[in-house]
Amino acid sequence: MKTPPGLLGAALLFWGWQTGLLLWAAPMAILLEGARVFSVRWEFEITDLKRIWNLCAVLFFGMGIVLYSSEAAVRVPLKFTQWLPFPFFPMMLAQAYGNLERMPLIVFSWFLRRTPERPLAKKALNISFLYFALCLLAASATAQRDALFYPGVVLLMALALLTNRPARLPILIWVGLLGIVAVTGHFGHKQLHLLHGNLEGALARWFVGLFNRPLNTDETQTSIGRVGRISLSGKIVLRVQPEAGGTPPGLLRDASYDIFYRSGIWRSSQNDFPSVFVDTNDVAVLHEPKTLNFSVRIAGYLSGGRGQLALPHGAYEVHLNYPGALATNRLGIARIQEGPGLLNMVAYYGPGQTRDSPTNSSDLEIPKQERATIAEIARQLNLGAEISERKKLEIIANFFREQFGYSMEITPRHLDRTGQRTPLGQFLTVAKSGHCEYFATATVLLLRQAGLPARYATGYLVDEAARHGNTYLVRERDGHAWAMVFRKDKGIWEEFDTTPPSPDRGDNLETSEWESISDFFSNLKYRFASWRWSKTSYSRYLSWLLIPLILYLVWRIFSKRTRRQDGEAPAERGQPVWPGADSEFYLFEKRMTAAGLGRHPNELSLHWLQRLESSLSDPERLSRIFQLHHRLRFDPAGLTAQERKTLRSEIEHWLETLEAGKQLEPV
Repeated sequence: MKTPPGLLGAALLFWGWQTGLLLWAAPMAILLEGARVFSVRWEFEITDLKRIWNLCAVLFFGMGIVLYSSEAAVRVPLKFTQWLPFPFFPMMLAQAYGNLERMPLIVFSWFLRRTPERPLAKKALNISFLYFALCLLAASATAQRDALFYPGVVLLMALALLTNRPARLPILIWVGLLGIVAVTGHFGHKQLHLLHGNLEGALARWFVGLFNRPLNTDETQTSIGRVGRISLSGKIVLRVQPEAGGTPPGLLRDASYDIFYRSGIWRSSQNDFPSVFVDTNDVAVLHEPKTLNFSVRIAGYLSGGRGQLALPHGAYEVHLNYPGALATNRLGIARIQEGPGLLNMVAYYGPGQTRDSPTNSSDLEIPKQERATIAEIARQLNLGAEISERKKLEIIANFFREQFGYSMEITPRHLDRTGQRTPLGQFLTVAKSGHCEYFATATVLLLRQAGLPARYATGYLVDEAARHGNTYLVRERDGHAWAMVFRKDKGIWEEFDTTPPSPDRGDNLETSEWESISDFFSNLKYRFASWRWSKTSYSRYLSWLLIPLILYLVWRIFSKRTRRQDGEAPAERGQPVWPGADSEFYLFEKRMTAAGLGRHPNELSLHWLQRLESSLSDPERLSRIFQLHHRLRFDPAGLTAQERKTLRSEIEHWLETLEAGKQLEPV
């Protein structure tokens, strides 16, 4: 079954129109449809077609590597699908301008190449409709669907089916049925598009939740009130390198919240993210530079090119390694969109003003269910208005340091069975042990009770024990929570961490025996990601490495091929090609037929050989020719170069002597 004239060209133009690649699609369409005008054809052998398919495979995988090394991970599948007509275009040209109208299946399968005796290896197919479908698939890979996309697909499909319409079916009935299918498909297309969007969103949320620490700037669910041991992973999430000779910041903040609920949820009262200007050097200025400043390099992965930036307190400038859209909210959180898979940034920070917004009423709010306990603790600590802010901070810090302990094991003792106290109240009055979320939440509420605006912050603790060379490894188990307090006497926000030293961190932590193995593979992944996303890497020049290989394959394909005009060449156009089809033996067979000694219908080659031996001289040489040809045709190993040369020379000798009439003498 052949494609009608103009169908492939129209499909290519439609693909180029939908994907913005019309400048490429137009010459491809002209070149492909030109085969119907020009009669020049290339004489391709099976080996040539295999090389062309190898070229397509190189282009296919090379295109994937180039896109993977130059595009954000979330864009790679879409871009890859859009460019699919390119790598397979050489094969389509080989069919259009070659001597075969159908491509042998042995060309496309490395398995069939190793087992050419299989019946499937001798079959062939016309790949034009497959290429047509590939163009439609590539045209559909667009982020924004054009209103004319569906009508265009229907029109192309109608053109493809029209020439193969059953003759018994009247044209009007055929058009009517096509219209019904098109209208029905339109509604189905809309519903499938909605289903696709819903499934894609659900899958993305599941994937992010499975492989990444969920982070929501609107709210965060703490583990306050949950019984059991909090298990933390040793997965490396950040790599921190301070400036030469310096020390890293102790805390890296990625989120802040200002409203606490009894259920253990912290929320943000306002979460708008105005954009921050990023200049041509990929530098984002968060606020005015500081006279006393430090710098630190922070490397971490972004899921789908998006994520929160874990920055030190007082960060005022961020140097990104990749163009991206940066935004911040009123609680001082920086978020990047359309970034690289690995963000390797340099943050400049220092004491003084921060990007956090001024205080408001929510920074002094205490939930109703916690007020009694918090007020009682504040009364016991004498956190009255008559003492200074500094003194209040000292009292609260000493309270937690002297009377509380750190524990990742939350027991029923942390819960009040009578229901008179909340889990936080039980922590402050009875249990007096817990993890950082208890300490940070209790600290924020005590600060507010003392008249100091405070907020809840989350991020990571950079532990000195995690140092490896000049790099500090930050793991998931280093996730931390602390308080942010507004110093009215200074007019700035400061970090205030009251969580006591943890026996579950640093040198005291009993790590898994597999952690060293996990770190090894994590390091390999990081090095590859650094190469892939580095602006100074050679990933953008990777496509140049493919050019010599492509040129070599093209040279091997066309260096020894001849051209012919339609009708000049063998009459085997369109027939499947099998091993040994180019054997010189067929010239000998043709000459024997002309001499009246040709092979009879259904006559075995062995019987024909016996008949020729009785009519021709030199039967030993004749038998050797038959044996070599039979091995070339049916032996999977074929002939060696020397044996093939022998077959060629023997046939040439026989043809010369047959012309002279010397071999026609009976024995």
